[in-house]
Amino acid sequence: MSLFSKDPLQIIVFNSYGSDTHFYIRGRALQDENINLEKNNIFSLFVNTWKRFESDEVRNTALTIQLPNNHKIETKTDNKGYFEVSETLNNLTSLTDTEGWLNFEISFTDTNINRKITKNNRFLGKMLIPKLTVDYGIISDIDDTILHTGVISRMKWRVLINTFFVSPLKGKHLLVLQSFTTCYILVNRQKRKSFVLC
Repeated sequence: MSLFSKDPLQIIVFNSYGSDTHFYIRGRALQDENINLEKNNIFSLFVNTWKRFESDEVRNTALTIQLPNNHKIETKTDNKGYFEVSETLNNLTSLTDTEGWLNFEISFTDTNINRKITKNNRFLGKMLIPKLTVDYGIISDIDDTILHTGVISRMKWRVLINTFFVSPLKGKHLLVLQSFTTCYILVNRQKRKSFVLC
């Protein structure tokens, strides 16, 4: 965390999966850079690109996780702002919704850190508990933010333009998510039980 930076703090929780007796989540505490993708002038695009490359982690900071039954778990970020929680608990399935997701809240333990915390210090996370009857799972970090970079262009000039001067909202998106979904539907027609975690 930069000594002179005063950006508000946030916690990002990665989707994960566990079991009825294993609570497992990962995530990262970062400063909220407040990137505005709606601004399309050259200066704003350059500033936003810099913010996306440069992240200010919240290091060695205590966090508190609260489950739907009010059970609390304490953890701490490492030197890069990441945290990982692996706990043996009982009957977690009873806390899930109809689709098998266990929703929980995570917050900064110390609210007197003299920094603004976004979302009133209540960040949401979820962990999937697959049914015991599933045959397989598809786990991917692919989303709809994959863009054409122009890396195969002559002299790589297109990479520079797409990186620094084209808004992600106007970039050329790859149809990866659509293909991924189509593949899942085709496989699922075999009537095999499965789960998808993206």
